[in-house]
Amino acid sequence: MLNADSADIAESTLAFLSIDAAIDFHERLGGADLRSRNISLAADATALLTRCLNTEMGASDPFTAAMGLVRLPIAGPATPERVLELRGLMLDAGTDAPLHALANGIWLRISVQAYNELEDYEKLSALVARVIRNWE
Repeated sequence: MLNADSADIAESTLAFLSIDAAIDFHERLGGADLRSRNISLAADATALLTRCLNTEMGASDPFTAAMGLVRLPIAGPATPERVLELRGLMLDAGTDAPLHALANGIWLRISVQAYNELEDYEKLSALVARVIRNWE
């Protein structure tokens, strides 16, 4: 019979055995070149969103890696309740964009993966602008 301890051991063993396969897959996708590409794309996408939404970005290089943070141009308090409401509207509109209440603003966090292109962030920008326009 499987108990909690043996399930934990099995899970740990499977994780350990998959490390080499995960590293090999990452290398096949480009390894260090892919990481550099993702970092560059994240910076470009953050700048694009900042321009299109006429707002500001959060932290910048070297702190962001393949992520970006953009303040949404929204008036009013940055409360967890408003973040949840806006997140629901974003999901309804077709995007799973993480939002955070931080520094008196609601911020959108992006992260770049191997499958993303700049066009994805152009579409995101238009979608976010539309949701905000209809929300306010």
